[in-house]
Amino acid sequence: LAVLIPVAAREEAPVLQASIRLMSRIVPRMGAPELQLLLPQLLPPLFDAFKSPSADVRKAVVFALVDMYLVLGDELTPHLSELSTSQLKLVTIYINRTTKARTEQPAST
Repeated sequence: LAVLIPVAAREEAPVLQASIRLMSRIVPRMGAPELQLLLPQLLPPLFDAFKSPSADVRKAVVFALVDMYLVLGDELTPHLSELSTSQLKLVTIYINRTTKARTEQPAST
């Protein structure tokens, strides 16, 4: 994860999108305490990427933030204060959709 942070801070759309997607795959494997410690390093590049002209990059940011929320729960919310109202609303919508979909999944047989 430490390798992806500088990439997310400097790269253009295709590489930036790929690095954010990789973050999204790593985050669910982390424990909440570990992720909490990394938030000051992870969130600023993600917030910058949220301003990207590329819709794919912005979408990857939303999914990364949702994945972080699934690990941290409401502990993530205070860290999202830098997002605009519309960005926060979008992230909240996706969090709600994801958590609802997870609770509605039928138990495997």
